[in-house]
Amino acid sequence: MPRARAVLLVAALGAWVLPAAAEPDAPEAFVTQRLRIGEYQAKQVVDALQSLAAARQEQRDVNALIAGTRQAYFASVPGSRERAQIGRQFADLLLAKDQYFFAQLLTQGTGERGQRHVGGMQTLMGGALDGGIPAAVRGDFIDWVDAVRASMGVRSPDDLVIAPPQRDLERALRANMAAYERYAARRDQHEHEAHARQQRVAAQRAALTPAGREALAGSETGVFDPRDDVVSAARLSAELDALLGALWKARQGVLRCKYGPHGIHDSGEPLYEWHRFWLGSAPAGIDALLAADPAGRLGPLATRDALAACPATRTAAQTAVQSLAPKPPTTAEKIESLDAQRKARVEEAGEQLRQRYCPGLTDQLARARAALDTARRPSPSLQRRLEHAQAEYDRRRCGDS
Repeated sequence: MPRARAVLLVAALGAWVLPAAAEPDAPEAFVTQRLRIGEYQAKQVVDALQSLAAARQEQRDVNALIAGTRQAYFASVPGSRERAQIGRQFADLLLAKDQYFFAQLLTQGTGERGQRHVGGMQTLMGGALDGGIPAAVRGDFIDWVDAVRASMGVRSPDDLVIAPPQRDLERALRANMAAYERYAARRDQHEHEAHARQQRVAAQRAALTPAGREALAGSETGVFDPRDDVVSAARLSAELDALLGALWKARQGVLRCKYGPHGIHDSGEPLYEWHRFWLGSAPAGIDALLAADPAGRLGPLATRDALAACPATRTAAQTAVQSLAPKPPTTAEKIESLDAQRKARVEEAGEQLRQRYCPGLTDQLARARAALDTARRPSPSLQRRLEHAQAEYDRRRCGDS
């Protein structure tokens, strides 16, 4: 089997070359079609999108073929003629998958730049072929590609290899077949281990019951910890961060309740649902905490209420969370709050204007009154000056300062 695989790999990869560039259309074709620059660019975009759509569909077809063959292989009886026949087909498909990724990494390199290129291609294709090289054996695959590139004289994982000489490629492949066989053996072992894990997960999921999903699996009491008890966020306000730190220093109690399992992860780990409540009583500064948390980072802890023990079931815990959560304001309350905010902004703006203009207006009013009082014969102009200064003083509400 290993020798046959080696012969196939060298033959297939040795024949790999970069695709030749398409022949350009004759100039008269463009004249006949009378394509303007914008129309020609639009045609290129359409052609590129159609080619990408076709490539994506082809990859979906290959993915379906590999998945179907994998399922048929493990569904067959071990040691049977059917399994041997399907096994050969499965091996050929995995070899073709290896060739696909080898061709990309051979030219682009296995360094960070090459990995970004391969990742970009996978994004364009709507995902990696058959999920890509499994993470469990990716290191062995990279080691093999690096060994082949080194045998061809490539010095750095980031160096490009464009149109390598056929003889050099074949020689490098033959020289590093041991590395490929080592990777392929671990890849095949991983296939069997992954299938066994899927079987265990399926059995675990089948064993789940409605009562088990609802059951209280465990509870713990502890000190409030912002790392565990706050909805994760890239940034918290300085005020909220300080308040949360004060809760931790004050050793505020938190009740953590675990229910389930309600599901099984693909890795086989059971999935639980957690609910958190203030233990015994809410923090003394809960009002300031709620005011500093408009984004709801506290989650279910955004409440003034507390519990002494975990509810018996998951549904009861969810009901408790909903009953303890702050009630959303009514429409009338929202209108009242907005009106109060508007008045506060107007008052704040008026105070800023008073601080800016009132000292000068006060001085202007005092001078106008003094001029009128000291005049031998008060004139209408002095009276109008005083009235104008008084009107401006009153309009700015400088007497309120």
